[in-house]
Amino acid sequence: MTRLAPLLLAFVTAGVLAQGTYRWVDKAGKVHYSDEPPEPAAARQVEEKRLSPSVVGTTDQPYETRRAARLFPVTLFVSADCGEGCGKARELLARLRIPFAEKAIATPEDAEAYRNATRSNTLNVPTLLVGSNALPGFEETAWAGALDAAGYPVAGGR
Repeated sequence: MTRLAPLLLAFVTAGVLAQGTYRWVDKAGKVHYSDEPPEPAAARQVEEKRLSPSVVGTTDQPYETRRAARLFPVTLFVSADCGEGCGKARELLARLRIPFAEKAIATPEDAEAYRNATRSNTLNVPTLLVGSNALPGFEETAWAGALDAAGYPVAGGR
């Protein structure tokens, strides 16, 4: 029975977290919180909040990867005519399981955003931006070193 207690607790907790929580202000201006909606005549303002389960253990990324992504987000700048370099860059980031945003440089506004992010007047794609560190041109060893320095763990082998 003692082995089933944690499992039972997990099921009960999951059911509670799935419920909505209501916050409302009554006619006297008093704020109330409940897991049940108020009577329509009793409430002046009602908000339903959905509580999500804890994020601990709910992601497939290791803690180190999430931490590095928060502190040093990765952006890959590409263009329509980037060719093989952009393909290799995407393959590397996928193989290393690095979460990244891809930004295509297609308009003058995109080019200006690239210049501001990389602090460079020269457009060179692919460019990897790790935090504020810009690495223009695909160079696997340099990119892997920058990702290591930012704290991204070795995933899938380098």
